Order: sequence, then structure tokens, then C-alpha cells
Amino acid sequence: MYLIHIHKAGGTSLCSLALRSGLCTPPPTLTLQDRSSWFSKNCNPAWADRDVASGYRGGQALAAYTQRLHLGFVANEFAVPTQMPWDSLDVVSLVRDPLKLTLTVCGVTVLPEWASFNQSILARHLDKLKRCLEERGMRDYQVRRYAGCDLPTWAECNTALEQSAASEADLNTAINFLSRSRLVLLTERFLEAGPLLARALHWAYTDFGALRDGAAKLAFGTTHSAHSDTPSRVLEAAIAKTDPAALDSLRRATALDQRLHDYALKRFEHDLSAL
Repeated sequence: MYLIHIHKAGGTSLCSLALRSGLCTPPPTLTLQDRSSWFSKNCNPAWADRDVASGYRGGQALAAYTQRLHLGFVANEFAVPTQMPWDSLDVVSLVRDPLKLTLTVCGVTVLPEWASFNQSILARHLDKLKRCLEERGMRDYQVRRYAGCDLPTWAECNTALEQSAASEADLNTAINFLSRSRLVLLTERFLEAGPLLARALHWAYTDFGALRDGAAKLAFGTTHSAHSDTPSRVLEAAIAKTDPAALDSLRRATALDQRLHDYALKRFEHDLSAL
């Protein structure tokens, strides 16, 4: 399985399940680059394998890498390559609600005070959110990831990802990527994903509810239900009441991501109904 790991969308949980299912994952290393980056963590490849494991050496090289190490699960936490060895890998794509993803990556904590519309807290977090949207490249982040990169190295693609803006064509490319994926999972619906992993990939352990890592908690409690009043929605209501312009700005910044999420939700529910 080759996971497209959207940062802060639950890849740690999937890595934990893969390990509990007895799947072979990339062996971690202890180089300086590995210790100071996302590499060699959460089933990501080692720093030395970053280009080949991320697909930037071509689809055949990526397939050969997984076969050489006998990998049953590997994650790619960066921009996907434009050429994927679809026939050699079970690609699983991960998508998270854009509002929840933006709040998490930007470090805007959803606190009980939001529900009471505490003005000082709201103003402080809104300012932090606005800066993050500009400085951390969170505008339509997931669409840009799934639209792919055809530059020759991971470093060049990572830089381009941070600087580029998403387009309608990128959204179409991203949707096409999801359509070709073996599975499309939603972070907020993890508790329902176990049967899909068991049937499509024959995983022996699929109990998300038994996990206790931080990423798993993103999907638990009230947040796993498609119809529940989640903390993020409470926050959205608070912003709408106190600063409608800020909410409009956030929605514009993630408009293409929301449409990608809409497609992912339809795909996920279709796959569930087919079980």
C-alpha cells in the first residue's frame, strides 16, 4: 500500500494500523536529516530514499524500491509525482475536511471558549489563522498536493508546492488521482473505514477506535460522524457571528479543497455502500 499522507490528516493512525497488521514498513534511520524532518517517521521513507520513494525517479524505480525492501506499507507526505506505477501499487489517498485541516496545521486550537464567543480569544486566533494562510501555504493545500509535480527531485517539488497557487485544472487532476486510487479515506470518517481496509487490502487489524495516538483522536469523539456538531463547526459558527469577512476569506482560500473533499466524500460513501 502506498499512502498519500496529507500532513495532519491521520497518517500516523494508518501507520499504526499497518504495523499492527504485521505489514513491513520503511526501516527508520538516525541521520541528522531523518531526526529533524518527517522522514523515517510514521512509515515515511528514510531521507536517503526520499526521491525514489516519493516517485521522483519514475514509477518503475518506485515499484522496485517497494519490492526491494519488501514493503507492505509506505507513506508519501509530500507532493505526489505525476507518474505513478498504478499497476504495481495499491494507492490509498487521504483527504481531510479543509477547515479542520487548516485549523490544525495553523495551530488554532478548538477550545470550549469558542462556543461562548470569547472575543479576545477569537481575535487572537483569527489573526494567527490569517498569518498562517499566507505564510504556510495552506491555500487549497490538498488540491496542490494531489495535482502532482513533474520536477526531478523532492526538494524542487517541495519548494514549488509551497509557492504555487491551485487552479481549476489542478482540481481536475487531483480528482482524477483520487478516482484512480484503490481507496479514498476521510480523516473524519476513520471509524467507518476499517471494513474497507479489511476487504480491499486484507488488513488484519483495522480498529481505529483502539488507537491512542494524537492523529487518531482527530477522528474520534463527535468528530467521526458526518452529521455531528463538531468543534470545528462550532468554531465556524463563532467566526461567522463575530467576523464574517474572516470566514469568507478562509472559505475562498480553501474553496478548491472543499470541492475535492466533496468528491472524496462521495467516493468514500460509494465504497462503503458497495461492501
